Amino acid sequence: MPYIDLKHLHVLETFTVGHNVIDFESTALHNLKEIVESELNNSYSQNPTLFLIYNLREEMLNQIVQVKGIRCILNVNEIVHLQINDNKYVIFNKKNNSFLNYNISELDLEFENLLIQTSRNQNILLDKIQKIKTVAGSIFAEYVDTGELGFLNEILAEYPRKYWNKILKFVELYFDIELPQIETKGGKFSNSHQNRFNKLKTFVKEYEFVININKQIAREFVQVLHDYRHDKVNPANLELEQLYDPQKLYDYLRNHHWKDGIPEDFLASWVAMNYTKFELSETDNEDFKKIFTYLKVPDALISKLIRDNTSVSNSIKRIQPQKKHGIESPLSDFVSFKKWFLETLNRVEQKVFENSLQNELYFRKKQKLTLKGRVFVVDGTNVAYHSLSKNGGAQLVNIKLVYDALRDLGAKKIVIVSDASLANCIDLPDAYLKCVKQNLILQAPDGIPVEELLLKYARDQKALIISNNFLSKRFNQNIDELVKKDILPFWIMDGKAFFRI
Repeated sequence: MPYIDLKHLHVLETFTVGHNVIDFESTALHNLKEIVESELNNSYSQNPTLFLIYNLREEMLNQIVQVKGIRCILNVNEIVHLQINDNKYVIFNKKNNSFLNYNISELDLEFENLLIQTSRNQNILLDKIQKIKTVAGSIFAEYVDTGELGFLNEILAEYPRKYWNKILKFVELYFDIELPQIETKGGKFSNSHQNRFNKLKTFVKEYEFVININKQIAREFVQVLHDYRHDKVNPANLELEQLYDPQKLYDYLRNHHWKDGIPEDFLASWVAMNYTKFELSETDNEDFKKIFTYLKVPDALISKLIRDNTSVSNSIKRIQPQKKHGIESPLSDFVSFKKWFLETLNRVEQKVFENSLQNELYFRKKQKLTLKGRVFVVDGTNVAYHSLSKNGGAQLVNIKLVYDALRDLGAKKIVIVSDASLANCIDLPDAYLKCVKQNLILQAPDGIPVEELLLKYARDQKALIISNNFLSKRFNQNIDELVKKDILPFWIMDGKAFFRI
């Protein structure tokens, strides 16, 4: 067994999804037990805390294992004889290179090895583990409601049955419950059942043919591909690669959504060239015919698509620019013109954002490296108003999404503050007040602007501020340059929060 230090322990963090990870070097700490208990009792996170503690002495180890509710990976630097048989601890003795409570040779790591071997990089591996965490949450919720596991065929359908007990074990450890073991042979999904790990067909040749035949058509294709993904595909079903790599996304669609061929509405959107606004020539139309023929689109449909698009293109040429918005002149009906103009800007902004989202996902690994281990203070009022409910009020779910995203990026501590007035404007007032009562959200007293609390936490705890309110006059009048550089804008898209660093 190789020597394990902090660097090796941090490698394990890929497998700690769903936990609030805190690490300690115990050598210079004489009150480690008190520090750990304080972190457990004062954490704002709804997720369990996992401690990485290294260079422990035997005396301190005995104290740590007495802490109630602790989950930890412990690295001891002395020969100790303590016997621990609790799954909430992983204890490694670096003096004799052995685990105190695990026999590595007896552990079945086939599922873990499969996850690693089928991941091109650590970011993709993390995405797969995060999905298992999501699946575990669904199993826990269903089991609490029904008291049985009859729903597993549906929830775990994409995983080989022989690994189901592995996932159930994770559910038990994470949620601290006991589940019945299941038979891993036979049943609806047998050991020979294959899934996305190793059974998907590849359509690389098709994709490369489309991309290489015509540059303008290829550009439009990639845009329409991601547009289809946004409208028709649940992002939770996609691996990280499939979100930002159009070729991987095309493979996914051809395997799952387009088994019987590419749908007509997608082809029509593609031919329309609405994104690039490129005007097709006769040569371009011929290139489209070649592509559609290669993709085995029926001849009658090819003729219809090209004919309809040519007809629409000719009609567009005859429309006068000043009538595109249905208004004769901005001077004659300025109110209507202003409304149209603002709506158009919103659509353009949304489309630009959707296109940039792919790059944001690609750089999530960079975000995690930059933001991991930091303290954050969240402008809860600003976040809640990021997108409005159907009744025009603030939404509590926005706060949850930002909180979850920061947690997944490895935040050390997350403090959420809000104005007192938010309780009267939010869509779920009872749930919001419950969060305030449990100190999950800190509500500013009446008459105290939330900005004062944000700036206090930012200065006292060297925290990063999550807010889009940094341009407001009220925010800027009491802010200094040192704090100003630590304000991170955010946005929420497809049920996920993102931060610009």
